[in-house]
Amino acid sequence: MRTIADEEKEVAAMQECKKKMNAHAYAANERGFALVGALMVLVLLLAVSSIVFFVSTKDMRISTRIAGEKKAFSAAEAGIGELKRFIDNSKRGSTDLLATRALIDNFTTGSTQVNAANDPAATFTVAALSDPNIPIDACADMPGYDPAVWGELRTAKTITGENANYQSRVTIDVGIAYGPSPCK
Repeated sequence: MRTIADEEKEVAAMQECKKKMNAHAYAANERGFALVGALMVLVLLLAVSSIVFFVSTKDMRISTRIAGEKKAFSAAEAGIGELKRFIDNSKRGSTDLLATRALIDNFTTGSTQVNAANDPAATFTVAALSDPNIPIDACADMPGYDPAVWGELRTAKTITGENANYQSRVTIDVGIAYGPSPCK
């Protein structure tokens, strides 16, 4: 037979057991929250590191593009220098101005290396003017230059500088005049 004291002990034991079970369930819930919290921190760190990586590689791409454009522009300048040398050499010792002008007007180059030792990927081309509607026979007064002396040999060319390492290209339309000029 069960007494009231036995029942009270049994109820107290059940309550104690229930408290332990609740404590265990509460601790399990806390561990789940710790896992969720750790995953949230991990996702946040991944997002921040992705942003830092993207920004730093973007800066590198911009720097690389600028370096390539500078190299291509330098190659185009070398093409202008080559055109000027050709005009100077064509003019030297020539008495037939029309033949010299025709020679200069027909001057073009294929892809020419600027300096094989320093940058073999930098090349330039000299071609006919890309826009044939640009007038090259206009007489314009230039301060410091007597128009009666300068400008007879006029030419316009498209100079393209390229750098294959950077896949960059710069195109410049130039007009060059060399005297004497028929402009009055």
